[in-house]
Amino acid sequence: MFDLGAAGAAGLNIEGGVNHLGWISKYSPIDNDERGDYLARPLYYGMLAFSLASRGHFVGVESDVAGTAFKAYAVLGNDGRLWLTLINKDASRQAEVTLVPPPSFASGDVIRLTAPSMDSTSHVTLGGPRSRVTVNGLQKNARA
Repeated sequence: MFDLGAAGAAGLNIEGGVNHLGWISKYSPIDNDERGDYLARPLYYGMLAFSLASRGHFVGVESDVAGTAFKAYAVLGNDGRLWLTLINKDASRQAEVTLVPPPSFASGDVIRLTAPSMDSTSHVTLGGPRSRVTVNGLQKNARA
């Protein structure tokens, strides 16, 4: 989504939902546990992270990451806040990052999208280990 946004795409379609056999697609961002409860899947958390960090316009970001699966994106929000998104797609390598923001930016916050592994289908969080998405939205400090 960030690659498309940085390239100027106006939108993105993600196929999902109930397929022609009546099964919920494994690519759907929302799952039904067959007891009437709906759950956010990992794709949903990625989409939520993108929606938080992409409101504004993409700006150039310099990064020295040649030959790695590490990407950096910067969005100057409509409210003047700078959103920097760092994505490491290489499970075997950690990335050491040094941020050098413009002088007008004096502080920042970190929102992490985490999971036990890159192919996890559960226990994904955005904003901390005790945050989860429910039918009513993002719950902070929810019971696991």
